[in-house]
Amino acid sequence: MANVNEAPLELADQQSSSPFIKVRYIQVVLLFFMLGISFSIRICLSVAIVAMTSNSTSSNPDVPYYDWGNSNIILSSFYWSYAILQFVAGNFVHWFGTKKLILVSIFANSVTCALIPLAAKCAGANGVMVLRVIQGLFQGFLLPCMNGVLGRWLPPTELSYLTSIVFSGYQVGAIASTVITGYFSASHWGWPAAFYLFAALGFVWCIFWAFLSAETPATHPSITKEERKYIEHSLGQQDDHLIGKKSIPWSAILKSVPYWAIIIAAIGESWSTTFLSAELPSYLSYAIGLDIQESSLFSAAPVVGALIGCLCYSPIAGYAIKKGYITTINSRRFFQGFSMFSVSIGFLLLPYIVDRTIIAVVLIGSTTAGAAVIGGHIINHLDLSPRYAAILSGISNGIGQLIAIFAPILVHFIVTDQTDARLWGYTFVLSAIVGISTTIFFIWFCSGERQWWDEVDKKRYEASTETPLPEYGKTNPAFSGET
Repeated sequence: MANVNEAPLELADQQSSSPFIKVRYIQVVLLFFMLGISFSIRICLSVAIVAMTSNSTSSNPDVPYYDWGNSNIILSSFYWSYAILQFVAGNFVHWFGTKKLILVSIFANSVTCALIPLAAKCAGANGVMVLRVIQGLFQGFLLPCMNGVLGRWLPPTELSYLTSIVFSGYQVGAIASTVITGYFSASHWGWPAAFYLFAALGFVWCIFWAFLSAETPATHPSITKEERKYIEHSLGQQDDHLIGKKSIPWSAILKSVPYWAIIIAAIGESWSTTFLSAELPSYLSYAIGLDIQESSLFSAAPVVGALIGCLCYSPIAGYAIKKGYITTINSRRFFQGFSMFSVSIGFLLLPYIVDRTIIAVVLIGSTTAGAAVIGGHIINHLDLSPRYAAILSGISNGIGQLIAIFAPILVHFIVTDQTDARLWGYTFVLSAIVGISTTIFFIWFCSGERQWWDEVDKKRYEASTETPLPEYGKTNPAFSGET
């Protein structure tokens, strides 16, 4: 019996004769820039907060600065609301689609980003926190929506490589945000210019998304019949439009041990990412003594390595799985372990290093390896359930981010003197423990198989295959993620 993840030979032949610039590639490019812009908006305050609370960063004496003693609380405010909508975002995606949700989310983030300088002037730290809460609320839609798009548009044979391109938008956004924000903060324009720039990019992106995106291949106005047929057959979704909206199998999802492995892994990854993006610029500025431009460059340099790694790991994983060198489940285990163990080792080393060159080497090395998480639990949502990937990623990322809120809050309470490297060391060790323990859980309990509850219609499946659906936890070749 053929694997549902495999397209018939004649479809592959038709696909090869279709236009080179395929519509699904356009969706990938749009999602890449979406992640880049949204992440730039998210983390630019982590760099700008140093300039906003210091009068010695900009060459322009007219650039405002503020006497705020709660910088870490301000930085954490984004994550107070970020987790909330992720729990229900998957439901919104399932019933209402992705296009409008993504458009509204980026537009709202762009507006609030442009208003941060005004809010800081008129309402102080509280005003900035309100806008950051709004940003976090709307960005809570993005990851579930993105996984919903990927689950509907990407054939399994292209999943690893194209997903790596999309997720590399995170690294590009981080590089652009840290470098540009650091440059503007030290320049005559001052830190407000960075917020205006990223807001403008968000508005421009919204225009492209409105005209070039679509919910599914079936609803895109300019897709060829060959490409649409290829995508739908490769995903086993060619008859979805005849069935309508299927009830979400909540009981099966919540009982799925492999899915709980993803949730636990998401907690470790979210904690590490939040801790680094929110606190690294402050650590480098106050504990190591770098100026704001140096701090932004040191913060951005590791992300360059992560970008390179992101573009390499997933294609390598996809090639190795396709050639039979490694199974899907072992690939997910390896890349998750390689990523989080490397980042955790970097956390354990950093507090004891004072040489700037060695700090840069450790940061670049650990974050380059850390990008391998794309081939771990992040892509594993699509292994388990392409159809409900938006729901799965929304819940797992929501739980992860909800717990990760405490990363900058703990820094606020533990690091009472930001120039004391010893106090910073406690927070790095704690982050390492979180990363290692959650990764061990994932490696032990994860799965690489498409779950039985992802099928559209049980009766139709059994009638077409003359094979009953397996009980939960038992393997059926039609749902195997192994190749």
